[in-house]
Amino acid sequence: MSHALPCPSSTGFAFPKVISSLHNNTPGSSTCWINVFHALHGRYNLSDLPTSPPGTPGPAVGGDDYFATKVFDSAVPILDYQENLTTLPKTPRPVVPPASIDVSIVERYIPPTKENEFAEMFDLKGRSLLVDRMVELSPDNGSLLFIYPTKRGAQTFTREYLGPVLDPMLRSMCIINGLSVDLGSAIGKMRAVDTMHTFDTLARKMQQLCRDLSQEGTELARLSRRRPTFNLQFAAKEEVMLERKVWAENWWVKQEKPRVREELSRYFRIARRLPVDSDVTPTNLIHEVLDGVSSRPYARGDEPAHGVEVGIFVIKRSS
Repeated sequence: MSHALPCPSSTGFAFPKVISSLHNNTPGSSTCWINVFHALHGRYNLSDLPTSPPGTPGPAVGGDDYFATKVFDSAVPILDYQENLTTLPKTPRPVVPPASIDVSIVERYIPPTKENEFAEMFDLKGRSLLVDRMVELSPDNGSLLFIYPTKRGAQTFTREYLGPVLDPMLRSMCIINGLSVDLGSAIGKMRAVDTMHTFDTLARKMQQLCRDLSQEGTELARLSRRRPTFNLQFAAKEEVMLERKVWAENWWVKQEKPRVREELSRYFRIARRLPVDSDVTPTNLIHEVLDGVSSRPYARGDEPAHGVEVGIFVIKRSS
């Protein structure tokens, strides 16, 4: 299971390396078949999904590409955990049969738009993408690789990656079009950042979640007909340098487009006026922001100096 947040992309995620590692460390040709589920919300074509893994030379004898004949991709629809949580069904909400996944990967490298995604992430009775993925793990040593930005990492992203591109563009846009500086601030601020967790908090909450899920009488125990056991096998923090094209075009723009549209629409609805230039419309400004983040180069000396800190956790399930 690959749950890539905010959306899949052909590069930037650890998923292809994990698939390659599974192939390289699985003995015998008879056990090399891998069925990959991509957890998706919204509309996607299978052709848009990342190759799993990227093209690799085939065997010396046989002809067909080695991985193309042994890895099978499919898409499964999931909820968007950034939506209003009260409108979502409570956990557990698996998207494949419970206890059926050998390896699950949940990974995110930029902060989410809203805190909804992680507000109930460690709550057994809430709406938790983490619990939903853990429910799907096989009791025969099913493993979850969970990668998520820490508060420090999210602050680094907004300060060193997004800010040097977006902030000067918003200031210029507001001055030229006679817009309020408050609008620029609203568009530029990722509100979830201030409420995200430190690595130590993530590790503590993950350890507690494993203990909670391993208790008798949980909904998961009833689904499994036996008491599951979850153990945190590995926990560490790492810094990941993000590629400009990947974080901007594939992640930030696709994630933030609805929010940018909402902020601009709200501003003009309340102000009841258009910019100074009558040829400029809210739609034009939306495209100006999104296209600017995608293509505006860093000023000399403004390139990111640090990677985004993420917490990396490996959880194993047994029975």
